[in-house]
Formats: sequence, structure tokens, C-alpha cells
Amino acid sequence: MMQSEFNPKAYYVLYNANSPNLTLSSGISQSTSGEINMTVENTYSSSENWQLFYQKGRYFMRNYDYGGEYQLGLASTSDTTPKLMRRNGSLGQQWNLIRGSDNKWRFMNGLLGNASMLALTGKNMVPGMQASDKGTGWDILINPSVGEPEDSQMYTAVDDFEEPKAPMITNSSSAHITMKLAIPTMTSSTKSSPILSATPLTISPSTNAPASPLSTSDSTPVLTPSPTNSTTDIPSQNHKSPLSEPGVITGVATGAAALVIMSGLLVFFFFKRRREKMIEARRQTQHSIFTNPDAATTPSQWDFDFRYSPELATYPWSPDKVQAEPRAELA
Repeated sequence: MMQSEFNPKAYYVLYNANSPNLTLSSGISQSTSGEINMTVENTYSSSENWQLFYQKGRYFMRNYDYGGEYQLGLASTSDTTPKLMRRNGSLGQQWNLIRGSDNKWRFMNGLLGNASMLALTGKNMVPGMQASDKGTGWDILINPSVGEPEDSQMYTAVDDFEEPKAPMITNSSSAHITMKLAIPTMTSSTKSSPILSATPLTISPSTNAPASPLSTSDSTPVLTPSPTNSTTDIPSQNHKSPLSEPGVITGVATGAAALVIMSGLLVFFFFKRRREKMIEARRQTQHSIFTNPDAATTPSQWDFDFRYSPELATYPWSPDKVQAEPRAELA
């Protein structure tokens, strides 16, 4: 027969792996009407202390501020978020605690069975029940500073203990059950949105150390993934597109750069050749004019001959002419 993993004469503080600096609490002096949330450690120091009372293989969670007349549980009308309510032995107030392979504890409620666990996901500060394993890991640490529970009701067993209709995972060393959780997977026929498929999660025995010195359990069930025969085609994370290879990317970049350079060279040589032809044509035209004056065209209406002649280059001066015609200013 299994015994409790936790000391009923001690209080424990619960931390979630997603928010390690926050603890599970319930306000100050019953100010939240039983509602729970995650608060900064030691802020609501009294209500963050919980007793884990063991009875018939299940745990009943009782709070320091609310005493033994209240227990954490789920109502049949609201089975998503647990809260502290009047003590009874219904399935909604029965909890099963299993240690996982990561040495974290999982909380499963008797009302929902193995279908869901208490979790804290994202930025949500209110824990809730969910079918995924995400955010379900909890650390349970003993808090000796608050001493032992003083309320006698904290040690009182429930009278109307409701037996579960279906077996739940227990702390038995022979416990071995497969629980299917909805975990998103991508199939080959899906391109834009994932399809939820059930991935088996096996809870098998382990020999992890107990949570308290009073534990007499030789082993603790462990959450481990189990193989599945599903034929769902899930793309491998290691598969890479051929275009993602470094060599291919380098080759494409080099080819593009070479194409740009070749285009620039073609344009450069085209305009250079064109400019050389224009300069050559202009040079030939000027050469023909200055080396062959006869080739120049003289308008027919001009009566003057501008060509060079020795007669026109001789200045008409002689001493006789100067003597015959004295300068006007000397006359």
C-alpha cells in the first residue's frame, strides 16, 4: 500500500517552472473567495502555504488561511479553473500527484482523470487545467518557517470519499499508463495550419528521491514519451531546401554580380566606340579643308579671290614716292 510523499504536519510552497519567482496563493485572509493565482513569493506569505493531505491514494489540498474546512478543487459546472471550496470527498477535490522525468510534479484532478493537468502557460497568472503537457511542471518545497498546521480540521479525513469510476495514475511502482495529449503536429497535407493529433505520453515508474524525509515510497511514476504507430507524415526539422545551402547561395550571388559587370562593360565599350567614330569623322573633315584649300566651296556670287598671290603680298613703297609725296604733317 502506497503512503504519502508529503508530510501532513508541514506546509508546502508551489512554484511553476514557467514562473519560478511566483507561488500559488489565494489572497490575504480569504479575500479572494477561494480563487487562486500566482503571486510574488512572500507577498501573500500566509496563503502561499499548502497542506497536502493524503487519503486513499489521493491528495486533498488545504490552505493556511482557509484552514481544514476548505479544499482546492473543481466544480462539476466549472472544471477549468480550480478554487478553494467547502470540504467534501467529491472527485473534484481529489488530486493525484505524479513526479515527471524532469523531477517536476504534475497535478491531475479526479473529476477529469488523466485527460488534463494543472498548468500555467504564457503570461497567464491563473493556473488552469489543460490537456497539453506545456506548463504543467511544478516544484513543491517544504516551508518549515510556518511550523505545523494548528487547526484540528487540517488533520480530519473526509467522510464522503467518492471512489473514482475509472482508475487514475497512482504512485504505485507498477503504474504504467498511456495518456494521450493533444500536441500540434504538421502533416504533409497541411501547408498553413497545424493539425492537432494525439501524441501518447507514458507515465512509468522511476526511482527519484521523495519530496520529504517521511516518504516511504520506493519509486515514483515518471512522465516519459512513448513511441507511436501513427503514420502521420511530419516534416523533419533537419530537412533543408537546396536553395538554403551556403554554396548555392554564394553561386547565385556571384553569377548575379558577374552579369551586372558584363552589362556595364558592354555599355561602356559601345559608347566608347561610338565616340571614337565621331572624333575620327570630325578629324577627317577638318584635314580636308586645311590641306586642300581648293576643296573649299566658294559661293558663286562672291567676286573676290581670297587665295594667296605674291603680287598682293608686296607693299607698294619706294623712296621716290616718299620724296614726291611728303608727309602731310610736314607740309
